[in-house]
Amino acid sequence: MTRQTVPVTDAHYDLIIIGTGSGNSIIGPEMDGWRIAVVERGAFGGTCLNRGCIPSKMFIHPADLALQARDGARFGIDTSFQRADWPAIVERVFGRIDPIAEGGRRYRHELPHVDVYEHSAHFVGERTIDVGGRRISGDQVVIAAGARSFVPAISGLDRVPFHTSDDIMRVPNLPEHLIILGGGFIAAEMSHVFSSLGTDVTVLQRGPRLLMAEDRDISAAFTRIASGPSSRASERVRPSNAPFEVTYGTKSAQFPPSVTLQMLMIDPPPRRRDADAAEPAHGARHQRHLPEDRRPDARTHDPDAAGAVARLRPRQQ
Repeated sequence: MTRQTVPVTDAHYDLIIIGTGSGNSIIGPEMDGWRIAVVERGAFGGTCLNRGCIPSKMFIHPADLALQARDGARFGIDTSFQRADWPAIVERVFGRIDPIAEGGRRYRHELPHVDVYEHSAHFVGERTIDVGGRRISGDQVVIAAGARSFVPAISGLDRVPFHTSDDIMRVPNLPEHLIILGGGFIAAEMSHVFSSLGTDVTVLQRGPRLLMAEDRDISAAFTRIASGPSSRASERVRPSNAPFEVTYGTKSAQFPPSVTLQMLMIDPPPRRRDADAAEPAHGARHQRHLPEDRRPDARTHDPDAAGAVARLRPRQQ
């Protein structure tokens, strides 16, 4: 009979939690007698607090105010939008969020029955994890690692500067021109924020509509409101006389040389964080099943497929 080898560990816990977004809410007073490990390689609070739904909505509010100021004449009100103080908006948002994240980190470090490991987690055995060179094990392991941005394999993308939703809200200055590759809800939010505050925004979507994951009627209506002429999927990004240009089908979107601050943002579907490390722990892959009419068809993933292009410019007074 073959004896199973038990991995040698540096510490054993009643519970290991990977991720401090929703995972951070698991620990309650009923667990005061437990020995718990929390593993987090980034900011405490996860995607939602630091780079997701909370900061994005805090940016959307001033964007809405700017848009309403432009539209005052429709309601018989003499209002206008002059300019956005982008650094002040960023400070208002993250000046509130960052202390919350740091406070959550400090609080977990202070709990006597909780050990915090600020490293990536890698499974090396059943319920056994490597964190920064140390091996820990647990009776129970909760994977609450959330999602991370996925950068698509577009030719030339590695030779030009770009942002994702992870950092686009923390850029120091408001760009004059922004190209967004992708047409999901994050692209919709960020295009609204930046265009309302004064940026010339171009959205390139690989597919026939924007917001493809939403209800077909909503997706079609949103595309009609936001879109310019139909064009093609993004195929290539390359440096040019301007900082860079994006080629889609037979056309190109290029930042004019006269523009002093230009940015490229990637908005593809998110991937789970550390998915390769997490899967051996539960042995199953989770998939989101969409109705047939909401699934991207073969054309959506074909670089030559017809796509939607939206051009959002600051509205003139």
